[in-house]
This record gives sequence, structure tokens and C-alpha cells, in this order.
Amino acid sequence: MKKPILSIIIPVYNVQDYLEDCLKSIISSDLSQVEVLVINDGSTDSSLKIIKKYSEKYSHIICYDKENSGVSATRNFGLKKSRGKWIWFIDSDDLIKTNILERLVQFLINTDLDVFLFQLTMFQKKVTNIYQNDTLVKEKINRYDAMKTLINPKYASFSWNKIFKKSLFSNTLFLPELSN
Repeated sequence: MKKPILSIIIPVYNVQDYLEDCLKSIISSDLSQVEVLVINDGSTDSSLKIIKKYSEKYSHIICYDKENSGVSATRNFGLKKSRGKWIWFIDSDDLIKTNILERLVQFLINTDLDVFLFQLTMFQKKVTNIYQNDTLVKEKINRYDAMKTLINPKYASFSWNKIFKKSLFSNTLFLPELSN
């Protein structure tokens, strides 16, 4: 695969009940300019088996297996392995809208934004809240304010409702080990 435009990073820990739905929602789109890094963070259920099944069938899905270190360290691991210009952190119990990746990639190729924000839809499934990245929100945020969106209540404090330019993570206090 040539260098992807978008890297989707999915940390996984004991989510066998939701993971397959998450991956199915992703593969419902064209993955030609997308890499999907699914990182098993020491799961003790069948999550790793599910990841391997999808990575063997879909070349754009890349399976990593590592010792449990928590979601932040797992996202950092994904950042180090990612090759895309843009980063989208998706949780393993999230779903994305069918065929949205094609629209996103075209938008990301032609934008000068540093952060791309989604509205979200919440719905119930098996008594657990699952969020769906859905509608595009076009708001200009400069690189200096981009990381603040994670703690600003105006934007919701989720990482999965935002796509970040990967360069925002270079030489930051959030991920100092990426500066090498």
C-alpha cells in the first residue's frame, strides 16, 4: 500500500462483544487510502483472535499485540507505527457511518485544517453506550489550539470525535517519546 492519507488507531482491551461491529463499520468503506492499526493491549478474551481474523482478510487492517499498558500508551504505540498524514483514534466499541471514509479522505486531502471535528450520535446496544461518528463539522482550529480541544467542553472531551494532523503530535508534551 502506498503511504495512506489517514491512519485509524484502535486500542483494544477485552472488547470481544463490540470489536467485530467496529471493524465491520470500518470495512464498509473504501480503505484504499486508509490504514487501520488495531492494537491488542493484552486482552484476555477473544479480542486478539477477532483482530487477526480481520487483518488476515483485509490488507489495510494491521494487527499488533502487546502487553497491557493502558489506553494512552497503546495510542502512543499506534502513533509510532502509523504512516498517515492524519490520525483518527477510534475506540473499539465505536462505529463509523457507512462509506464515510471516502468523503473524509477527499476532505482531508484538500483542507488546511489541523483538526477535523465530528458531531456524534449516541445510541443504545446491549445496554452499553456506543457512539457513532457521523456528521461533518467544519470549524477552523489552529495548531496551537488543536490539543486543547481534548479538554474543551465545547468540543466534547473524546478523542474519537476528532481527526488530527499527525504533525500536531510531534515534539509535544503529550507524547515526548515521538520527538525522536
